[in-house]
Parts: sequence; C-alpha cells; structure tokens
Amino acid sequence: MKFEKYLIENRETLKDWESYIKKNKELFSAVKILKKIEKTKHKAFIVGGAVRDIILGNLNPHDIDIATNLSMEELSKLFKTFDIGKSKDFGIVVVKEGGSNFEVAQFRTDGKYFDGRRPDSVQITGSFEDDAGRRDFTINAMGLNSKGEIIDHFDGKKDIKNKVLKTVGDPYKRFGEDYLRMMRLARFSSKLDFDIEPSTKKAAKKLSPNIPNLAPERIKDELLKSAAQSGDKFANYIKILDDLKILKHVLPEVMNLKWYRENLQFHPETRGYVRKILA
Repeated sequence: MKFEKYLIENRETLKDWESYIKKNKELFSAVKILKKIEKTKHKAFIVGGAVRDIILGNLNPHDIDIATNLSMEELSKLFKTFDIGKSKDFGIVVVKEGGSNFEVAQFRTDGKYFDGRRPDSVQITGSFEDDAGRRDFTINAMGLNSKGEIIDHFDGKKDIKNKVLKTVGDPYKRFGEDYLRMMRLARFSSKLDFDIEPSTKKAAKKLSPNIPNLAPERIKDELLKSAAQSGDKFANYIKILDDLKILKHVLPEVMNLKWYRENLQFHPETRGYVRKILA
C-alpha cells in the first residue's frame, strides 16, 4: 500500500507508523527529535524532500530536515547543537541524534532576493504555513509530524496524485528568487516522470535567460545530480532542459547534437528522429 493511501484510509492505525520508522535508523532518529520538541509544547515537522519521498512510497528517505517554532536558544538547551558557517544567523542549527546530523530550522519567511540565489535576510515566524509558503514546489512544501500525519497547506499530496509539478504561489516570483529552481524543475520532472503545470513551464521559459547568472559550481552540481539518475531519465532531463530553453545556456554543445546527422548504418534508430527535427 502506498504510504499516502495508508495515511488517508488507515489514520486510526498509527501503530503502523511506529513500525515504519523503526525500519529506518535515520527516520527513527528524526522522529525522536520531533517528539522531544513536542514535549515542550512546540511544533516540529520533518519537511521537504523526505516527506515527498515517503508519500511516493520510499520509506527509506535520506537528508532529513526538520522545521520548528522552538527558538534557537531553547534548541541549544534541549540538544547539543552546532552551526555551519553562519547558518545560525538564518535560524538553522545542526542537531546530532542516533549517529546522524539533522538541520533544524525555525519556521521563517525570506527577505528580499537580490542575487537570484538566496535571501539577504530571514524573519522568524510562528507559522508553519508561512514557512512552507517560501518553498519551491508544492510537492516539497509539506510537513510530517511524529505521529505520521501530513500537514499540507498547498495541495502537495494532490499534485503528487496528479503527477504534476508546480510552484508554491507565483512561479515568476519563485524562479526569480533562485534561478536554480528552474533546473530543479527539470530534474524533478524527469526523476518522478511528472508533467509541468503550464503556468510554471511558461515562467521557466520566460526566465531561462537568467540561468547564466548562476555560479558555475551550482549548475555543475545540479547537472551531476541529474546525471546520477538512470540513462533514460537523464536523457529525458536533457530534453526537458531543451524544452524549457535552459539547455542552450548550460550545455550548448549537447543542444547542437540534435542537429547532427548520425551514420544511419550504425544508428538506424535515429532515422525517424532526424527527419522529424529537420522537417
């Protein structure tokens, strides 16, 4: 049974959630952190990609992040925490539990973006809805509490069910905040075999000329993440980048290959494709 269906149809059998988390050491440790925070009468959720992956049926998520309305000061009293660089200035600390490190962030909203990469400041908020509202795509904007209940303010579960990708709120604003989100859009579309919602695709195409403003290292890392997928998925990723008018900015030499005439003696599979693109 898919985990989403389990939550909807069998919400009364929460003991099954306990058996699920015991199968994954990292997930079990993350839930321990949630429960410890909840005992202080504060809220805490697993957030981001881990929640998405669990709903998709992957009960072995990694890189689990946590969001809470507990203050940094109280977190440091409750756990042994440390920060990475100046992460604490942005309301983020690292908590070690069960041999794993977890980024724990306060619910926050972002200030203005000036460089197409990160906000110049953040504001702490008491609302998880506000925190989720600053995320990139609806499927990445859900939270999961210690009982296995999903908090979904932006219809992420619905979009997963419909296999569609769309931004949280205005796509022009989301992509304008961080240009890399347009490449992430392509990666998630190819990885999950999800369609891209029309207005989201339109915005990505319109803003694609901003891609060269990204640091080369960020582009490289995103390409490597996509290349780590299966050959078919990576090939589809390249096609999606081309469709979004991004490919010419990151791999122009690859884009030009679609005009290359293969030797049909050795590559007969290209016969129809060559005719199609040259028509």
